[in-house]
Amino acid sequence: MASTLSIFVWPIGQACCYLANIGDSRIYSSYQGQLQLLTKDDAIMFKERVLMHGGVRIIDKYMLSKVIGMSNLQISVTEKPLREEEIIILATDGFYDARKSIYTQTMAGLSLQQHLEESFQETVKKFEILRGDDFTVVMIKKRKHSR
Repeated sequence: MASTLSIFVWPIGQACCYLANIGDSRIYSSYQGQLQLLTKDDAIMFKERVLMHGGVRIIDKYMLSKVIGMSNLQISVTEKPLREEEIIILATDGFYDARKSIYTQTMAGLSLQQHLEESFQETVKKFEILRGDDFTVVMIKKRKHSR
């Protein structure tokens, strides 16, 4: 069992945030109805032969190339401007893989919701039903600056 990590740092009063990840824990941005993956998985893809329904099928498999506890682990930190009304989502694979077919549409739509907290809680409940792995998700929103 390997441990992964997403890091989000937003210094008080700053317009930029800092992001990093290890493994396949991801950070996304949901803004104006669009979802963007901000991090890159530390994983290697390989092909595996699997017996299915009396035949052999070749499927893509992934193996983590970086995990917490590795010696000489190098972490890349990215600086990103944070926009008003932007939502940052930190998620483990148990969350983003739970509903692959509707993940992008659902998470992009969060940025358009009037009642964000309720919508987020409903989304978590809907995804949790099908979870097959660790299931962690955190959402951070930069509110509109009141003048």
